[in-house]
Amino acid sequence: MVFGVLSAAATSPLVVPESVLDEAAERVKVYVYKERGKKPSLGEPSGRIYWQLEGRLVRGLPRTSKASEATHFWIPHALMAHWRPPSTEARARLESYYRRRLRPTLEKVLNKLPYFNKSRDAHLFAYAYDLGPVCEAEGSILDDPLFQQVVHGSRVVGYHARDAAFDDSLAASVPRFGRRPKLRFGARRSCWGARDVAVPQFNKFHARGFSDGTTEAARGEDGKWVARLVREAKRRKATFFFRGQIVTGRCSATVRFWLARYCATRPWCASDGDARSAVFAPAPGGWGCWSSRFYDAVDAVTIPVRLADGLVEPFARLLNYSAFVRTLETGGDRETLDSDGLAAAFDAMHAEATAWRRDCAAAASSSDDDLCLSNPLSRTMRALALARPFLGWDDRRHAGRNAFALFLADLYLRHNRSSSSLPMASRARQFL
Repeated sequence: MVFGVLSAAATSPLVVPESVLDEAAERVKVYVYKERGKKPSLGEPSGRIYWQLEGRLVRGLPRTSKASEATHFWIPHALMAHWRPPSTEARARLESYYRRRLRPTLEKVLNKLPYFNKSRDAHLFAYAYDLGPVCEAEGSILDDPLFQQVVHGSRVVGYHARDAAFDDSLAASVPRFGRRPKLRFGARRSCWGARDVAVPQFNKFHARGFSDGTTEAARGEDGKWVARLVREAKRRKATFFFRGQIVTGRCSATVRFWLARYCATRPWCASDGDARSAVFAPAPGGWGCWSSRFYDAVDAVTIPVRLADGLVEPFARLLNYSAFVRTLETGGDRETLDSDGLAAAFDAMHAEATAWRRDCAAAASSSDDDLCLSNPLSRTMRALALARPFLGWDDRRHAGRNAFALFLADLYLRHNRSSSSLPMASRARQFL
């Protein structure tokens, strides 16, 4: 067998040196404000991707019990699933929790301790739902000036990252998402700002029962990697896999309608099974800009196709998404959706997938694997396999390079851009 091209394809999608991750793990310390009592159960089990984010993050962060030593401050809370609970009983529990527990915590953070007013950018408030605490429907909690001052003044950590330049672009076509509560303190003008931190959806990639190819990709085991590609080329008979509701969301509002129409007349689209049956997995935005289908695709090492104009990717400054994700501009709303351009792009991806299957099938009966290994989709899949651990919330102690590591690195770089109080090696400083 000939292995002449794999080393060129084995480049990590990580943009910063791994030494930056080590520096961040050593120097970032998080102080978690204390909340009395046990948190109420406000989230439904089916919504665990929302309400488990805060608990998973807090467990995995390097914490300090001395606020004077902290580089960042975490405001704990249980408001993770919905600001608008589905029942009167749940709403009453939510408002009682806010009045008795969270509001006193926010008041202490603002008025009784010195840290918030000195370092607002170092304060973190997790919110994982679709639109964020600024753009959800108005209510007694969101209208509270104390909530607005502390939460709007902190860095929000969540899934719903959206470029501020796109923030009002769908107001005309999707009016319910164009409305925002009035911000009395002027701390924010949009749902999401550059100061906030986009993170991956809560997931358990590391607990899956199937091989993801990460080991072969990371170790550069040429023979095992090409054998995997050959197997995948035989198994991935569909070009696209998509299964989801046809909803009108905040980013590229009508692209799911277009996707349904496109796949209705193309036999190379699949909706049965899972993403491992296809080469590409379209990931349009849901009610917000992000999509759980993106993470299903990453988990299956199926190339994601982003269809959400204005989306800000998790850890965008740390990962080279162009190496393992296809991102297509859709044109936005119903009036401007570029249907012809999208159809041409999807047809071209189908031709790419057909060529990839042919090249890797040839490797099974040939002593020369270069054709399969050098195929652009093989390189993309390899980069995706290498990126997969960095997007996974693996909180096992030995995990090392994962979403926790990138989260700390993101905080580390942001903190040093706005402050010189945290020591930083010169090699890391170039990434500010």
